[in-house]
Amino acid sequence: MPNLAFFGGMIHDEGGGQVRRWISREPLVIYRMIERDKKQLLKGMHILARMAFAAGAREVMLPVFGMTTITKESELDFLSENRIHASRIESASFHPLGSAKMSDSPARGVVKPTGETWAVENLFVCDGSILPTSIGVNSQLPIMSVSLMLARGIAADFGTYARRALA
Repeated sequence: MPNLAFFGGMIHDEGGGQVRRWISREPLVIYRMIERDKKQLLKGMHILARMAFAAGAREVMLPVFGMTTITKESELDFLSENRIHASRIESASFHPLGSAKMSDSPARGVVKPTGETWAVENLFVCDGSILPTSIGVNSQLPIMSVSLMLARGIAADFGTYARRALA
């Protein structure tokens, strides 16, 4: 364990998915990776694995279901040959974006420019889900900026929102 290192890569994905109610307590998450995204992901894995070997790694574990560890950089060539089915790639998402998109009309999004939902009065969404899509870089600062802007707007108009809630 003292010699274990973890690396992660990020891509701007164009694929998409859905979150649906399911028969259990947990939702059903469906994601379909498009070919362009898969190629970018495999390229990122290749770069990170090469970096690990350059830093002295003796073996590299790739996030591919059923794959054994890689012990030589030359064993990474299969990544550029695009022979892995997307369903075998173990993917994760950090700061998922775009599931409650902000827009100027209810037909084009879930929340108003104020962060209030179009469907439910006085319900505000102030997180990364209101950004329109994945941005391909760490989204922590954009999420915090938009959330701060919305929070200031809510605070400035608090009297209006409070009166509506009490009515």
